[in-house]
Amino acid sequence: MFACLYAPSASQRSLLALASSFSPLVEDTSPGVVVFSIVGLSKLIGTVDQIASAIARAGAEMLAGKIEGAKGKVPANLAISADPDAAVIAARHKGGLTMIAPGKEANQLSGLPLHVLGDFLADADVQILDTLDRWGIKTLGEMAELPPLGFIARFGETGERLLRLA
Repeated sequence: MFACLYAPSASQRSLLALASSFSPLVEDTSPGVVVFSIVGLSKLIGTVDQIASAIARAGAEMLAGKIEGAKGKVPANLAISADPDAAVIAARHKGGLTMIAPGKEANQLSGLPLHVLGDFLADADVQILDTLDRWGIKTLGEMAELPPLGFIARFGETGERLLRLA
């Protein structure tokens, strides 16, 4: 299981410190985004709900007014999923706490607009999303329903990755 913290107005150093207080396996994903493993925390903290509560409490303490120069509460989202990419998408594009049960990623994320995949693309590959928009594909769920072989033949490795994400 993975947790993703998204707090665009927080310092990256604070996000990394928060994630590191729960796991040695931390990825500095992008500005305002940190992903970390929560595997093994059930022995220390309890259920996934209890882990999420512990992370949220620690985050509230660390991010609410304790960041240098911060005034008041720093908005942050937390997502927990078996898939780290699903956790990033949920944290960045769903507010508050999002918990995704293993195997239920598609159910939770299918209604999100297609442009959320832009976070995973190089600038040169964003044209794929424009093409899909012209085809009338507007959500991750609609993209996931496309025939994989034809899509991958047209868009190559990038298309395969996008389909997996969708």
